[in-house]
Amino acid sequence: MYQNKTKENLKHRAYLTANIIQDPVLIVTSALSTLPQETYTEIKYQQQKYPVLKNASTSILLKAKQQNETTFTLQPLTGAAKKQTPRAINRGFFAVIEATVNATRYVLFNSKEHLRSIKYYNTIVNKCGSPAEIEAMNLLCKLCEIKLG
Repeated sequence: MYQNKTKENLKHRAYLTANIIQDPVLIVTSALSTLPQETYTEIKYQQQKYPVLKNASTSILLKAKQQNETTFTLQPLTGAAKKQTPRAINRGFFAVIEATVNATRYVLFNSKEHLRSIKYYNTIVNKCGSPAEIEAMNLLCKLCEIKLG
């Protein structure tokens, strides 16, 4: 399982990229596994290249400045937005995001509270989600080795 190293990376690097994505499967995959190299492209800033997701609707390069042990200030430097048809967002999509946040914590802490939350959000996905959101929840359960029932 992928362990997030963002804080440690920020201590050694001044820049990071953020991606805005509308694909629920990519949200789950990027949070709970290591994406293959071909998933990325680059944006350029001052003769440097920075990785961003190919399928992001928007990518932003940020400069990070550490304020204290746990807080960083982020300054947007450049970005790229793709022209896309707007996608109607439903409760299922947001439930996938919430379940993914809980899944990252479930993996770290093996907490029953986080497992209960994942199960709760799964019921919302099954009621309100599109096939993509249902696929994302199934992948989340597979990656976290969760059986829902």
